[in-house]
Amino acid sequence: MSEVKLKPFKSFEQQLAKLRSRNLEIPKENEDFALSILMRINYYRFTAYLLPYKTEDDMYLPGTNFNTIYDIYEFDRKLRNITITLLEHIEISFRTYIAYAHSRKFGPDGYLNSSNFINKKDIKTDKDFHSGFCSILKKSQESHKHRLFVMHHEDKYDGIMPLWVATEILTFANISKFYSNLNPSEKSFIKTTFIKLNVDFVENWLEGLTGIRNACAHSHRIYNEKFMNIKIMKRYAELNLDGRKFFAYVLAMKHLTMSDKEWNLFFIELQKLVSEYFASVDLSLLGFPSNWKEVLAEE
Repeated sequence: MSEVKLKPFKSFEQQLAKLRSRNLEIPKENEDFALSILMRINYYRFTAYLLPYKTEDDMYLPGTNFNTIYDIYEFDRKLRNITITLLEHIEISFRTYIAYAHSRKFGPDGYLNSSNFINKKDIKTDKDFHSGFCSILKKSQESHKHRLFVMHHEDKYDGIMPLWVATEILTFANISKFYSNLNPSEKSFIKTTFIKLNVDFVENWLEGLTGIRNACAHSHRIYNEKFMNIKIMKRYAELNLDGRKFFAYVLAMKHLTMSDKEWNLFFIELQKLVSEYFASVDLSLLGFPSNWKEVLAEE
């Protein structure tokens, strides 16, 4: 039994009373609604959205309303949903780019040869990229062993897959690291053939977007959150954007999305979402400049 003294358990009614004691406005007529929210949304998760309203004495600013915080929660949830849809498009595109560029140069199984990569060392594991990648791929094949295409390659090719098949069981993080470890010639080919962007930006953005993708997939907060500090193009220098905030990532996604249709769908949904929750959300907490619509609409 741990000797660390944790905070005691509180019933939903006690949680509500605690919020009220900290000056959160919860009208009596809304009490049942507020309780129903706490029954569905963990108290710890919900109160994270109250952080911008917290004072030094652990109270909430006067006028802070439960319904407003719930609106912000809903805005964040819907923002994650439209973001992961766009990220899916980017992820699938980069699976195609790296599989095509690498296989074109080194053949369908050239990824099994460590000399075909830069092979940067992973700071966390202290392993070179290739040995770590092969280990990850083996585990991924095991976890996907019941999928028909994995079974087919296991039965007919001793489990060896061409790269364009292997990429189908790689995560966004795997794709990001794979791109980072491509030789300059393959990165140059991708830039020339698929995406006309500086390779340093692409590498940096893909790494950062793995964090956004994971936040979306695991229902983590995006609103008023800071992520990895990503690079921002000089053309946006006058905006003084924070590379750790969500808007910087929106710009990265815009430039990484080669389909105008996919980008426009996201942009339209983003504008609808902001309009729906405009009275409750503070876009500056997401790093949005005042002219964000004009910036995102630029060619």
